[in-house]
Amino acid sequence: MEKIKIAFHQQGARRNYALPLVLYQQGLLQNLFTDFYAYSWMIEWARATEKLSNGKISITGNLCKRRQNGLPDDKVYSLDWLFLFSNFPKKNLSYQESYLLNQKISFFIAQLIKNEKEVISHIYCYSFSAKNCREVAKTKILIVDQIHTPIKSFLPILTEEMKIHSDWSNEISLLSGMEELYLPKEQEDKESIDFFFAPSDSVKESLINDLCIDEEKVYLNPYPAPFWLYNYNTTFKENSTRIMRSSTSGDKLRILFVGNVDLRKGVPYLLQALRKLNPHKFTARIVGSIGINESKVKEYSDIVTFMGKLDKQELAKQYEWADVFVFPSLSEGSAGVIYEAMAFGLAVITTKSSGSWVTHGIEGLIIEERNIEQIVESLLMYMENPNLVDLHGQNSWQKIKSFNIEETGIRLKNLFSLIS
Repeated sequence: MEKIKIAFHQQGARRNYALPLVLYQQGLLQNLFTDFYAYSWMIEWARATEKLSNGKISITGNLCKRRQNGLPDDKVYSLDWLFLFSNFPKKNLSYQESYLLNQKISFFIAQLIKNEKEVISHIYCYSFSAKNCREVAKTKILIVDQIHTPIKSFLPILTEEMKIHSDWSNEISLLSGMEELYLPKEQEDKESIDFFFAPSDSVKESLINDLCIDEEKVYLNPYPAPFWLYNYNTTFKENSTRIMRSSTSGDKLRILFVGNVDLRKGVPYLLQALRKLNPHKFTARIVGSIGINESKVKEYSDIVTFMGKLDKQELAKQYEWADVFVFPSLSEGSAGVIYEAMAFGLAVITTKSSGSWVTHGIEGLIIEERNIEQIVESLLMYMENPNLVDLHGQNSWQKIKSFNIEETGIRLKNLFSLIS
């Protein structure tokens, strides 16, 4: 069998470059090809600049977000940063402009792969980059990581949701953008793809049933657990014993939601459920960019603290604070925030559509989409049974440990052996 040498096409620092790192550790990564990457010389330059400015300039932290210390610099090819920042403005873009910008960046990353196509055996990319990759390496095995439910599956859900909650949010631009741009792109790209990696059962089912992908071309591949969040001065360590919560029957249940605060995430259903509960029995925090009307934020601010988008250090503090993570999403790939919540030992209330690896009654509770009463009942169950919060949280933490980098690497290596 030909030696596996994977070209990994990635825009941004998705999951802290965890998948390229996994492939590198397994000896499968030829190179990571990306837009902007902070090489070690950049970090050294940034630190020297900060020192000369006596702390008036602070840039190292932001650069480190675009770096994975476990990857040697010579394994990464990125676009020239001066070219990138002078040619690709990213502020105040319309939905269409944002789509076209992402496609343009994807194209230029693919051109980097073109220069190395003679030494690679596979190309691994994310959704909507398949055609760009196929055009530069026509004979290579092309794998797409389907990071979200296909647009064809999600579009009817969003359309219906906008009718149900027209007073909550106006996402007409998002809806039209999906119809005009992403839906035809999805159909176009699928012809270029040899195999799909689905992060959850719900995505696998959707690829097969809605996009009519041959079942033999779709493989389950959950993401690695985000243990890198432990680096933000947390009390959690990957190999330590999970700290038990101090919940007693007299404590308020600490409820957390993390994600974009919009219709797709099921936020209206969560807020309406919280309104039905005794406010003296819980404390709730919602973390994420606000995508609902300001009037609704004001309406529910008496029972929920809207915290906005937080950096990773502040986000880690919220996971440490919480008892229960509630995520009633209507459509996901495999929601990264649930991996994060499980890594912090939280009991989870979520839907099948979230694409989580939570088992009902073990690590948390699986509820129906759009079901306010089931959210209420689940939260009441935890309020009345604090020991169950600890049990499900402990089970969450134990389960997610099997999604560590090493186990993910073994799983990926086996997958590539199957498809090569």
